[in-house]
Amino acid sequence: MPPAGKLTKRISLQQPTDTVDSYGQPTRGWSTYATVWAQIVPTGGSEPSVGDEQQQERVHRVTIRYTAGVYSTHRALYGTRVLNFQSVVDPDERHEWLEIEATERTG
Repeated sequence: MPPAGKLTKRISLQQPTDTVDSYGQPTRGWSTYATVWAQIVPTGGSEPSVGDEQQQERVHRVTIRYTAGVYSTHRALYGTRVLNFQSVVDPDERHEWLEIEATERTG
């Protein structure tokens, strides 16, 4: 558990909102449900190929104070950066902190 002084990044937690467009096609949008302080620590990365294009994928550990209703299907915005959640863990099961593994695609 990091001390509160380490939670220096302001992030917006978002959940998917699925709707249907005017053509009847499903559309995924995102809605912000909380803005919290976080610690973001890079833990690794890779460069997967998508078609002929190289992309970088960075992995981060995001730590926030416990917030109910945070799931691995959610994401966070940190400025213009999008952090897609891979896992959400309450490490000591005392509802004090959440440790989130998140990926960010760049390039």
